Amino acid sequence: MTQVPAELDALIALFAAHGVRSYLEVGCKLGTTFDRVMRSLPVDSTGVAVDLPGGPWGHPSTVTALRQACVALDGDGYVTALLLGDSAQPEMVASVASVGPFDAILIDADHRYEAVAADWRNYGPMGRLVAFHDIAAPPGHASAKSGHLVGVPRLWAEIRESGRRTVEFVAPGSVMGIGVVLPDEVEALAA
Repeated sequence: MTQVPAELDALIALFAAHGVRSYLEVGCKLGTTFDRVMRSLPVDSTGVAVDLPGGPWGHPSTVTALRQACVALDGDGYVTALLLGDSAQPEMVASVASVGPFDAILIDADHRYEAVAADWRNYGPMGRLVAFHDIAAPPGHASAKSGHLVGVPRLWAEIRESGRRTVEFVAPGSVMGIGVVLPDEVEALAA
């Protein structure tokens, strides 16, 4: 699993408190986080997994495991869709929008600033709760695989500074962290 367990547990508890029944994960790799989040939701919940195996943060061999995770979830009463391709392409955004909106979204794909900002612009409006992985990466942190700098903390700082309601889950000593953009006050009271 590529998540810090305490951080993912806190995210799952937040999703439960908000009654999440539909979930989008952009950047699923092996599907371990997708599977764990989906299994925390009520059976018959819907989930959409978007991934680009072989992309800057992906690996071509992960698609088999991701497919198997979706098949297992479907067999256990969940409803999943696996969409493979570049999350920035208009066709992918349209495909995801056609099955949205979502109660919750986790953005954990291409971590370069421009890419994660595009995922936020494209997918953020489709979700009530929008989470980001790797908000606590230290300055200058780069992917071991691609060498690309992790730009998630920069985007996360911009979102926080914009006045949006947010919450962060960062375990002691973690260089990952999960940040969540919460619904507006009015929407939160109605939920």
